[in-house]
Amino acid sequence: MGQALVQVPLFLVCLIAMMSVVIIVHELGHYWVARWNGAAIRSFSVGFGNSIFEHIDKRGTGWKISAIPFGGFVSFVEAPGLQVREGVQPVGTPFGELKPLQRIAVSLGGPLANFLLAIAIFSLTLFLFGKQTYSVGIAGLAPGGAAERGGLLPGDIFVSANGREIKGADGVIRAVILNPNVPIRFEVERENQRVNVMVTPEEKVRPNELGQNVKQATIGVEMARLTDPEVIRFNPISAIGQGVVETGDIIRANYTMLGRIITGKMSLHTMSGPVGIGDISRRVVNSVWTIPELTTGQKLYQLFWSLISMCAAISIGLGAFNLLPFPMLDGGAVATETWQLASRRAISGGLIEKTRLAGAALLMLLILVITLGDVFETGIFTRGGP
Repeated sequence: MGQALVQVPLFLVCLIAMMSVVIIVHELGHYWVARWNGAAIRSFSVGFGNSIFEHIDKRGTGWKISAIPFGGFVSFVEAPGLQVREGVQPVGTPFGELKPLQRIAVSLGGPLANFLLAIAIFSLTLFLFGKQTYSVGIAGLAPGGAAERGGLLPGDIFVSANGREIKGADGVIRAVILNPNVPIRFEVERENQRVNVMVTPEEKVRPNELGQNVKQATIGVEMARLTDPEVIRFNPISAIGQGVVETGDIIRANYTMLGRIITGKMSLHTMSGPVGIGDISRRVVNSVWTIPELTTGQKLYQLFWSLISMCAAISIGLGAFNLLPFPMLDGGAVATETWQLASRRAISGGLIEKTRLAGAALLMLLILVITLGDVFETGIFTRGGP
C-alpha cells in the first residue's frame, strides 16, 4: 500500500511532465519561427483553461500560465487591425498575410523543435554515459517458429539485419518489430563462416518487455549476450553527431511503421496514444521503484534518465506524426500552402474549413481506435495485470 501511495502520484507527475515538455517545445518551435518571420503573436500559454498568470511582453504577446497543467499552445493574430486585448496590439504581420513560404516555415517549426529536443537528449546521454555494444547470439529457438523455419540455428551469432550491423540485442529486436510479415536477410556467423538466412517475422499477441499484451512481430529466438559490453565514449561534438544519427534512425522507424500500417502489414495498434504512453510510464515507474537494493535517491536518478529517454522517443513520434500531410496537422498546412504556391491559385476558405472538419473527424476516429487498443494493452481487463 505504501509503495502504491508513492508510485501513483509519481507516475502522474512523470507523465504530465513528459507530455508537457514535448508539447511546449513543439509550440515554442512554431513561436520562434513565427517571430523570425515577423508574425504578430497573440499569446503563448503553458497549460490550458483559465489563465492564472499573464505577462504581456514588449511585442504585445501575452505569456500565460493556465489552470490545467498539461501541454500548451501558441496563438497568432489572424486578421489585420484586430485588437486582441484592450489597449494592446501585438507587433508584427497577421499570420494570414505572411508569404506562403513563411507560413510553411512556421508549420515546420514545431516538428523541427521536437527533433532538436530528441537530438539534445540523445547527445547528452551519449556524452555522459556512452553507448554499449556487444555480440549477441542464439541460445534457443521456439519449435516451429519463424527463425527455425528460416534456417537459424542455436549458436548462430548475429552479424547484420538487412545490411545493418547488429551490435546488441536491440539491433535484432528493432529489425524484427519493424518487419512483420516481411522477409529479413540475417547475416550470421556459424562455425567461423558467414551465412545469410531469410526469416519472415510473424505478428502475435504477446507480452512485451514491459508486460503489455501487444500484437508484435516475433521470430521465436532466445538471445544471449556473448561478450562483455564495450562502452563507446563520445566527446561533445561526436555525441551531437551520433545524436543526429539516433534521431534519424527513430524517425525512419516511425515512418516505416506507418507505411507498414497503411499497407496492412502491421497492426494499427502498434501505434500508442496518451493511454498507451501513460501505461508505459506507469510500468517504468513501477519497475524502477520496486528494485529493493536501490536507495530512494538512486531510484529517482534511474527513473529520471529512463523517462528522459522516453521523452526523446515521444518527441520524435509527435514531430513525425505532425508532418503527415493530413488536415489539422502541420503537414496538412504545409501541403495546402505548397499546393497554393505551386498552382498559384488560392484554395477557398470554405473548402479549407470543410477539409479541416473532415480531417478532425477522421483524426478523432483514429485516436479512438488507438486508445481502445491501448486500453486492452494495459491489461486492466485481465486479472493479475501489472
